[in-house]
Amino acid sequence: MCSNFIPSAFFPKDIIDYFFDKKDFLKEHKLASEKLWKHGKLVQGKLKLQKMKVAFELTSLNIFLGKGLVHEAITNFEVSLLTRISVVEMMIQYIDSVVLIVEPTPFVFRLIPPNTVIIDVDRNKSSQTIQGIVIENETVFANFQSEFNRLVSVSEKLIDKNVLISELNKAKQTLRNGIKTVINVGELRKTITNN
Repeated sequence: MCSNFIPSAFFPKDIIDYFFDKKDFLKEHKLASEKLWKHGKLVQGKLKLQKMKVAFELTSLNIFLGKGLVHEAITNFEVSLLTRISVVEMMIQYIDSVVLIVEPTPFVFRLIPPNTVIIDVDRNKSSQTIQGIVIENETVFANFQSEFNRLVSVSEKLIDKNVLISELNKAKQTLRNGIKTVINVGELRKTITNN
């Protein structure tokens, strides 16, 4: 999965319920919330077994840590410091399956082998009108897989996992002290040499 926000699998159920409760136009918001929660539990299982990688923008993590904003397109959906701590703890728990990408992504996409790509366009600031585009095509899948691998490779070369863990732990402690925080991007960069 590649995203421009922190995936819902990292959030507690009450936050997912709260999100869907705010969707007046959604008649079956409880059903949608329950489906997303169950999907999140499946994702967590795959992350635990390292059978899946989740990549999302470092910028979105900093917005989340600093403002509590879950998604930039929904500016009134902020979470508490305790929820932010919970999300950071889960990121640390699954750190080997989490990749913070340094490039912006225009949309969210999920790859479901052998040939399915699900695309959500969510940089739009209005309601999420383009969601769940399903493409079943081997060539398209291969192209998205290649782009995902490129984003992960670039990020893994630039971001040292041990420093990331240290920065996440610092962020968690800062949040515990009641202070909004951001990850120091400079600290995350690896020194790249030509050796």
